[in-house]
Amino acid sequence: MKSYHSSIEPLESRIAPASVILTDVNGDHIKFTSSSSAFVAGDITTVPVGDGHHDAFVVNLSNAAFFNSNLTVSVTKVPGGDGQTYVGITAGANNLGTVNIGGDLGLLTGGAGGASATAINSLTVNSIGRFPSVPPDVLVNSVINGSIKTLTVKGDVDGTYLTVNDNVGSISIGGSLIGGDVDNDGFIYVKGTVGKISVTHDVRGGQGANSGSIYAQGNIGAVTVGGSIYGGNGSYGGEIGGATNVTSFAVAGSIYGGHGADSGEIYAGYGGGTASIGKATVGGSLIGGTGVNSGQLGNGGGAAKLTLGNVVIAQNLIGGDGADSGGVYASGGSITKLAVKGSIIGGAGASAGSIVAGSGTPSGTVSIAGSVFGGAGAGSGEISVSAGLQSLVLGGSLVGGGGADSGSILCSAGQITTLLKINGDVRGSTGADSGYIVDTGGATPIIKGDIFAGSGTGSGTINT
Repeated sequence: MKSYHSSIEPLESRIAPASVILTDVNGDHIKFTSSSSAFVAGDITTVPVGDGHHDAFVVNLSNAAFFNSNLTVSVTKVPGGDGQTYVGITAGANNLGTVNIGGDLGLLTGGAGGASATAINSLTVNSIGRFPSVPPDVLVNSVINGSIKTLTVKGDVDGTYLTVNDNVGSISIGGSLIGGDVDNDGFIYVKGTVGKISVTHDVRGGQGANSGSIYAQGNIGAVTVGGSIYGGNGSYGGEIGGATNVTSFAVAGSIYGGHGADSGEIYAGYGGGTASIGKATVGGSLIGGTGVNSGQLGNGGGAAKLTLGNVVIAQNLIGGDGADSGGVYASGGSITKLAVKGSIIGGAGASAGSIVAGSGTPSGTVSIAGSVFGGAGAGSGEISVSAGLQSLVLGGSLVGGGGADSGSILCSAGQITTLLKINGDVRGSTGADSGYIVDTGGATPIIKGDIFAGSGTGSGTINT
């Protein structure tokens, strides 16, 4: 039979705060401290996890005496233990103050709700979803009825579906955000705004839809990812974005689309209307996958009129097998400044590896340090800016591919008003209108290299 003991530790002559100490199945001592003197051992339920090394400790703070109370859970490691614990919290209609869990967080529910109500002032945990769910293989649905000022996860988030019904001041994940095998596994859904988001390592989608993702219905501030973003097999997996505006994105590594539609994305404006991304930096490449819209920066498949600010892709823009994969999209909107430090390489999917901007007056600049190569997909490796641009400079060549309109520059509804410069060649290929430039009434193109027609009808030609 498992041993445990409990105690209430007095502070001076009072019994506040109150502590309860329990023993985990592996022998570690788990100390629960509440700022409320009403806290007793009966407020904690011990449930075997099933891994043989831990119990799940479910703390019930739904009694009115715990309104706005603080909770701290700490672990004293003993020989044979691992210094970890697994904790769930049910707070009913109570708001909470500071919650600090020196272990893994499973279930979390609570909050009084109401306009601008702070359900949790500060939530700090070692990890979320590290241990098996109770009962096994059931997605844990955590719901916060109100806002969270700060959410800090020192390690990974790799389980649970966390919904916050109001705003979050900041989200900080010291490890990675990892999606799972079922829908919404490893998904943080915020129904309000998010001040800022930081993920130290990777964002990884899984098999399930929305897995390994963060989505906000309101504005998002600065977003930083210290590693890379990987789309998964599930749709909308491995992505960060929202329905309206995002101040900035900074991804140190690359963005990889997955098999799922809209997987591996950073985006804004999914709710339609008018939206913007102020600044976006990708330290590696933007790479499409087999899923439609996978590996994409921009609209996220939405119908918003999106304005892209200063966008820098430090390496290449590479299309995949999925339509519109591996692309920069301001569909219905405009691009202020876009710099690709490598090349654009079209893929097998239609419009894969493309840059698209849609409406408004001619504005903004696009520069590609390397070459633009069309792919097998129609419109792949294409720069389509019907809104027009001030300038487009290509450091290498414009090379068509097997797909119609691949490796092309199309400004059919707008103009490049000031400068259209290609430092290499213009080369057509087997695709109709591949390696093709349309800029009717725009600036006279400056082609430093040669112009070669391909076997495709209209390929390797310039229409100004």
